[in-house]
Amino acid sequence: MDQPALDGEPLSGNETRLLLLRHGQTDGNRSGQLLGVTDLPLNEQGRTQARSLGAWLRDHRSLDAIFSSDLARARETAAIITASLGRPLPMHVESDLAEMNFGEAEGVLIQELAARFPQLSPYVGTALPDHPDWQWPGGDFRFAYYGRVVTTIERLAAKYRGETVALVTHGGVITGYLHWLTKRVLGFSLDHLVDNCSVTELRYVGTEVRVVGVGELPWATGAEGSLSFAS
Repeated sequence: MDQPALDGEPLSGNETRLLLLRHGQTDGNRSGQLLGVTDLPLNEQGRTQARSLGAWLRDHRSLDAIFSSDLARARETAAIITASLGRPLPMHVESDLAEMNFGEAEGVLIQELAARFPQLSPYVGTALPDHPDWQWPGGDFRFAYYGRVVTTIERLAAKYRGETVALVTHGGVITGYLHWLTKRVLGFSLDHLVDNCSVTELRYVGTEVRVVGVGELPWATGAEGSLSFAS
């Protein structure tokens, strides 16, 4: 049975609409820090963003399920969204949607990364096919992390055929998955930076994936956010 969609595009039983939602702003985002698994809450701007996004989803998308990373900034965003929908919708926590562990780089200003970690500067933000696997000192390995991201998102897309599912997650997850879709390379590039509480919409039909929109802010007018490849 086709599912009526508030945006006027019905979903067939073999199709999934996946909404990748970046969490709301934190103080670390505002200051330009690399957060990773550093577990900061939303700031007031982030809570306002989440309420606005929730209201837009209520009026324009009919969610069948919502998942969140287990980090506080994503869980708080997801909780605000579900409270805005005007109907019961359980929130599921999925730890594999969490941000990368940046190890010794946690909390470092993004603009200082190249100077602090020169051994990684040729690779961060490019992810070319001939690049080796590498590790943030004391943190995640590139292949293991982005492999986890791809596997988790595609598992959830396959599970919810015929439905619309929101994944509240992080900049690194979204940019990494988009890099995989467009380049078939595990990693990320700076081509797909996404703002706080942005909407990246994907449509899955069988084994095909169509990118409908990337990093959009349909709820916003003059919104203040924090473009980032990871947080």
